[in-house]
Amino acid sequence: RANLRLIEPAPPPAGRAPVAGRQLRGFRMFRRKTHARPQPAKPPARTSVTGRVTRAVGRLVLRFLRRPDAPRLIATAVLAFLVFTWPGRVVGLAVTAALALMALYMAIGYDRLAEWIYHRYLKIKARDPERAEALRLRAVAITKRLEHWTSRLPQSWTQGLYLPEFEEPQPLSGKMLDDPFDKLARQAGQTPQTEA
Repeated sequence: RANLRLIEPAPPPAGRAPVAGRQLRGFRMFRRKTHARPQPAKPPARTSVTGRVTRAVGRLVLRFLRRPDAPRLIATAVLAFLVFTWPGRVVGLAVTAALALMALYMAIGYDRLAEWIYHRYLKIKARDPERAEALRLRAVAITKRLEHWTSRLPQSWTQGLYLPEFEEPQPLSGKMLDDPFDKLARQAGQTPQTEA
């Protein structure tokens, strides 16, 4: 500590006021210069270009709204906007629905989704069999259309693709009703064991 000494402030230059400051471990920390030069007087503030444009647009809008045919013109403009943006809304809605279905499929998995759809179909069938049959026939038509489209693709692209079947199960013929293992057991002279 004996070797540490504070640096003495340098004398102010001639013609300038002294500088207010403090010393900290040999470094000068300046707070504010007291010899600031006077600033020239500012000209009166002018409005910006944006402010002038905003006021002009506001005056035009008010003038337009005072017209007697303004509501009809506004309604026509809104209707034209909706007509011209409708295709974009339809496409956006279709993309959103497809993304929502993909998110649902990825969140709950194939098995649970198929089980949910099947139980929903059974509820509809119990309540309204005609509507359930119409839904099933529509699903069959969509599946056939998808099979037709996928048949045009290269086989390597559709190798692991299995589309669901919505056809009604056909009654088995008499030959298929007989279990082949039961038939083998009878031929061997044994009685088939059935699990309880």
